Amino acid sequence: MKQTTKKIIAREFLFLLGTTVLYLLLILPWIFITESNQEKTYKIQRELESMTEIEKLPFRLKVIVKIADDSSVSTLLNYAELVPLLKSEEVTAESVYLELLKDKKITLTNPEFKREIEKDVDSEKYLEKIIILEKDVEARNKLFFNQSVDDEEAIALGIFIFSVLFPLRYLIYITKWSIKQIKE
Repeated sequence: MKQTTKKIIAREFLFLLGTTVLYLLLILPWIFITESNQEKTYKIQRELESMTEIEKLPFRLKVIVKIADDSSVSTLLNYAELVPLLKSEEVTAESVYLELLKDKKITLTNPEFKREIEKDVDSEKYLEKIIILEKDVEARNKLFFNQSVDDEEAIALGIFIFSVLFPLRYLIYITKWSIKQIKE
């Protein structure tokens, strides 16, 4: 095999290798960052689910869950303004108590209900933690790197890189040849 043929083959191999390395340098960090973000999001969501279990909620938040018949985070966030009102406004607490009593969702007497509301000092802080975690989940879901790369996108990226860089090598060859011709 001639020396020029060997050089051409070596040069083409280096372009192929460079393109492959570039592809891997783009796709592997993307996948790693995506997986990392998704894992953090799932961890926060599990923590949110754990915090919104009715057994763990402070009394006023339990009351809200019983009113809404739903212990989801969105329910707690929708009724967030009711939490301080239960403690500060007796009319609100009374109407909530009557509503729960009517639907047989509470077994406490009215004075016991009011006493429990007065003893509850954690609802606002607990709800604030839930809101912070929910905002964190929303922010993570909006991140660019939170969308994972599926097989089709990875293949499309590879095809794009190869289809751009391989023809680009001819532009490099032509430029080198032109410079060489001008110098002669």
